[in-house]
Parts: sequence; C-alpha cells; structure tokens
Amino acid sequence: MKKYLFVFMMMSLALTVRAHDLAIENNDGIIIYYNFINDGKELSVTYRDYNASHSNEYQDNVVIPEEVTYENKTFKVTSIGERAFDECFALTSVTIGNSVTSIGNFAFAGCSGLTIVTIPNSVTSIGDSAFLGCSGLTSVTIGNSVTSIGKETFKYCSSLTSVTIGNSVTNIGDKAFYFCYKLTSVTIPNSVTSIGESAFDSCSGLTSVTIGNSVTSIGRSAFDKCTGLTSVTISDIAAWCKINFYGGTSNPLFLAEHLFLNGSEVKDLVIPNSVTSIGYEAFKGCRGLTSITIPNSVTSIGKQAFWGCSHLITVISLIEEPFAIWGKNFLYERTFSEFIFDKATLYVPNGTIAKYKATGGWQDFLFIKEKDQGEEPDDDGEENADSKITIHIATAGTLSDIIPDNEKYQIEELTLTGEINSDDLGFLREMAGKERKSHSMPFNDTEGKLVSLDISKAKIVAGGVSLSINEIDNDFEFAVTRDNEIPPRIFEDCKNLTNISISDDVYSIGSRAFHGTKWYDNQPDGLVYIGNMLYSYKGDMPSNTDVTIKDGTIGIACSAFISCKNLVSVKIPNSIINIGGFNKYPNIGFDGAFKWCTGLKSIISEIQNPPVFEYSTFDSIDDTIYSNATLYVPTGTIDVYKSTEGWNNFTNIVDSDPSGINNVLLNEKKDAPAYNLNGRRLIQPQKGINIIDGKKVLIK
Repeated sequence: MKKYLFVFMMMSLALTVRAHDLAIENNDGIIIYYNFINDGKELSVTYRDYNASHSNEYQDNVVIPEEVTYENKTFKVTSIGERAFDECFALTSVTIGNSVTSIGNFAFAGCSGLTIVTIPNSVTSIGDSAFLGCSGLTSVTIGNSVTSIGKETFKYCSSLTSVTIGNSVTNIGDKAFYFCYKLTSVTIPNSVTSIGESAFDSCSGLTSVTIGNSVTSIGRSAFDKCTGLTSVTISDIAAWCKINFYGGTSNPLFLAEHLFLNGSEVKDLVIPNSVTSIGYEAFKGCRGLTSITIPNSVTSIGKQAFWGCSHLITVISLIEEPFAIWGKNFLYERTFSEFIFDKATLYVPNGTIAKYKATGGWQDFLFIKEKDQGEEPDDDGEENADSKITIHIATAGTLSDIIPDNEKYQIEELTLTGEINSDDLGFLREMAGKERKSHSMPFNDTEGKLVSLDISKAKIVAGGVSLSINEIDNDFEFAVTRDNEIPPRIFEDCKNLTNISISDDVYSIGSRAFHGTKWYDNQPDGLVYIGNMLYSYKGDMPSNTDVTIKDGTIGIACSAFISCKNLVSVKIPNSIINIGGFNKYPNIGFDGAFKWCTGLKSIISEIQNPPVFEYSTFDSIDDTIYSNATLYVPTGTIDVYKSTEGWNNFTNIVDSDPSGINNVLLNEKKDAPAYNLNGRRLIQPQKGINIIDGKKVLIK
C-alpha cells in the first residue's frame, strides 16, 4: 500500500512542472513569467504552468520591459514565447519593449480584448497564428525589421481596419489576414516577394490594394471573396507581368477590375520593351482596359492573360514573328475572352497580316488590320462602333460587360450569338432608344442608335433582372425571360429599330413586343410573322374575315388578334405548340391571342397534340367565344381536347378531319350540289361541314 502511495505522489509532482523559470513583478504590480533562453543570457515571456489553464493570466494593460534584473543580474527580454498570452481575453493592450526580436506561434491567440498592437522595429519575425482570433484588434503596425509574417498570423481579426506592413517583410504567409473583413485597404511594400495562399481571403471590406514591385508570386485564392475590391495599384508594369499567379482569385485584379499605375487608371496599356513574357492571368478581368500594346520583345503570353477584359476594343501587336497564343478552341485557357476575339480590332505590323491569320489564337480575331510600327489606330480604336458587329455571349446576362460604355449608343447594326436573357434584352432596349425601366409613362428616350438587330443565332434563356414593361394603377410590373420566350413590350416604341431577326426556336412573344418600331411600321397590313411566330394582325380587319395560319408556325403571340371583332374563322396548323395567353406573364395584364374576338364562329384546329393554354386566350364578354364558336378538331382527338386545359372551355367541339376544310360564308352562292359527310345530297347547304365540288366546305 505504501508503495502505491509513493508512486502516486511522484506522478502528481511530475504533473505540476512549471512552464516558467522566473516570475518578476513589474513596477505597475503585474507579474510577468519568463524562461531563460540563449544559454541563460536572455529571457522569453511565457505563462505560468504547463498543465494549468492560463486563460486571462494576463489582464488589462501589460508592459513588456526591455530588461529584467534578477539576483543582481540584468537580462534582456528578447522574445515573446509560444502561447505566452494565449486566450487572455481580458488583455486590452500590450506594450512590447524594443529589445524583443521575435513573437512566437499563438503568442496572443484569442486575445479578443486587445485593440491596438504596435510591433517595434526590433522584432524580426512573427510566428504562425500569433494574433489568431484577436477579434477586437482594430489596428496593427508591423515594424520595419520584421522579415516574415507567419501563417494565419492575423486570421479572424474581424475588427481589424488598419494594418501597416514594415518595409523589410519579404513573405506574407498563408491565410495571414484571413477573414479580416473590416480591413479596407492594404499596401504591400516593395520588400515583399511572395503572398501566400488565401492570405487576404474573405476580406470583403477590402476596396483597394497596392502591390509592391518585388512580388513574384501570389498564392491560390489569395484574394478570394474580396468582393469589395475596386482598384489595384502598382508602380511597375514590367514587374507585374512577371508575377506568378495560381489561378482563381489569386490575382486581385480579377475582382477589382481596375488597374492603377502610380495613381492613374490604366486604360491604354503599353507593355514595356523590357518584357519578354506576359504571365498567366496577368491582366485577367481588367475591365478598365480599352487598348493594349504588345512590344516585339514579347515571346510568350500566358493562359487567360487578358481574359475578361470586356472593354478591350484595340489590340496593337508589334510582334514581327507571331507565336501561338491560346485561342477560342481552348475553353478555359483562352488568352483573350471569346467576345474580345469577336469585337476587338487587332493591329499588326505591315506585311505580317498573313502570318497572324495563319497563327494559332491570333487567327481567331475577326478584325485584323496592318499598321506601321509607329502608327496609332484612327478614332481611338472605335472604327467598329458604327459598323455591323457580331458578338458571342458565352454567359447570358453579360452583354453590358462586353460592350463598352463609349460604344453602347454608337452601334447601329448588331448580331448576337450564344445565350441571352432579360439583362441583355434590357441592354438592347437601351441601345435601341428606350429606357429599360422608368418611374413614369411613357418611357424616356436614350441616345441609342441601334437600327438592325439579329438574334436569330442566339438562344433566349431564363433569368436576369426583371424588366419594367407597363404601368398598372401607378405600380410597375415586371417580367424576366424564360427559355425561347420574348417578354412583352421589350422593344415597344424603339422607333429606330428597322430590321429584327429572331431565332426560329422562339415560340412565345409577349404583347406589343415590337409595336412602334420601324420594323413593325414597315410591315404590310394583314398577318405579320417573325421567325416561326405569328406576331399579330396589323391594320383594320375587313368584315367576315377568315384566317389561315401558315404551316410551320409554332406560336401565336399574346394579343395577336386582340379585338379583331370581324374575325369569323381561324384555321390553326398542326405545327403550333403555343398560343399566347395572360398566364405567360402573370400579373402584368397582357392579353390572350384571340381576346375579344366576339365575331369568331369557328376554330379549325389541325393540332394532333393540343398545347395547354390559359382561359384568357379566347376570353370575351360573357364567354361569347367559348359558348358560341364551334371548335373543329382532328378525327379521334375530341376526348383529348375535352380534357386539355383551355380547349375544354369550348361548349361545341366537333370531331372531324379539319385538314381539308375550306371556309365558306353562308351567304355565298352555291351552284354545285351539296352533300353531308355521309354522302347524302342536301336540298341546300347546311351550317357546318358540307361536301361541295368534292371538297369539304364549312358553311357559317
């Protein structure tokens, strides 16, 4: 029993080993714990015990002295040891003596009450996670002797608004300032050569960053989620071209979009003659650029070097022997975005145009012109602004990113390919002369000059911001695009728009989408088609009008025949897959294709698989159309029609073969004998389908 008691006592003694060598009380009464380092010649600040919790071991204001006297000997305090102040939540300020040269890992981690830290010039290194989670820290000044900022040094310092980095720092570690989301600006001094992965990740309040001219590498996601960035400032274009970026949001310019050189925004970028290589993603996303000049000294251009420079309209290459760059065929590596290849003008040295047209990547430019070495393009590179432009939109909703502001109201002829949504259509509306949104009716004019619009090769897809298209009781209603549908009134009153081509896949058009354009005004009276759509009946309809919609038509637009009271019969081909109704754009108040056509007596449908339509499609006062008109449907489909929404509102549905029916008015003279469908001769033609001269004839 005594043996076991002795062992227990020895184990207990082992578990209470002290973390410190000295405990010295400062003049202010605060006890600071130290360990001897460097063969007992110097001291390092530490905490009390290894196994005891040292949370809040240090509180309030702590002054770390430059030296300590112990047993009549003086020792310099040269280090703040690992976890010395770890989780001292009540620590509010610390003064670091000028003798301290190093701050250890996790030295102040979790000191959430700490607000301001000044690291003196004596300090040369700051350890990993030294100030991790100091959520109350608002300002940090890093002295001019510090050479390295460790990993996660200031991670989660969520109140940090100001940081000054000394001019001896060469490396900023991974996640050094991660989630410092109140940080608004940072200047990387010329001494820094590398910035680690995610160094400023999630610093969403960061609006500007200045990058020194010695930086050679910036790690992956270094500026990820820095959504507030608006500017990147540098002092040396040549140095910037040499930086190794590691994809994604490694390059802050991708988010900031605007590059400044010594305080002035770079719009016309001239690469210095000393540059031989333009690095990977060097100017990716720089929307402020409108022109670039590449010297003959350049021998390579990296992937995505100018990707996303959406306002770039002039590329001047002085390269006499063009080398291959990453062209359109390289989906994720293209040196220039596809829309830049399509709209920018490439100027090349005289006598080299054939070489460029035969060289990978360069040959993808649609506009290539020769120029003398010293010659500048005319009109600031805007010679395409008034000509016909073809633009491919890889991502719907980005047309406003592709067309620069200085071209928006200059383009007269435009062809689009790719995908477009309501954002793009709204932008096109402005180009065509009308505001996309307004607080009053009618909509105000813009300076747009668009005359010709060809979207026949573009696919309309769902999405984008709502479009203001009508005023109802002083409240504006909105619509967004859906696949292969054109919203109501999208180009209404765009008076300059003379030529319009739409995709054959469009099967729905909202009310008055093209009314008030020159294109519509120039259409002859009668049925107006666009693409594979029946858009409207134009002009005054004569009495007792029969309409046969041409084969191949796939849709009838909203309001196509609205209030055509003289329409008595309509024949609808089997190709129809949509008939416009109120539900295409709910809560807007636009009307069905045949609304208020109160004279309509017969609808002859050849559709084998009838599409659903909304009640308003044939809506009229007291349901006149649904109760008075006869719906003729293909043989064997009557049950299908009676069970299909919209068609099932008709009271009179006749099962017949409408494909050969001819529309004839009751009061027309019939000299030939008439027969019913069973072949029995009639004394005179009867209402409904008769056989006359061997043809099926509808008598009304």
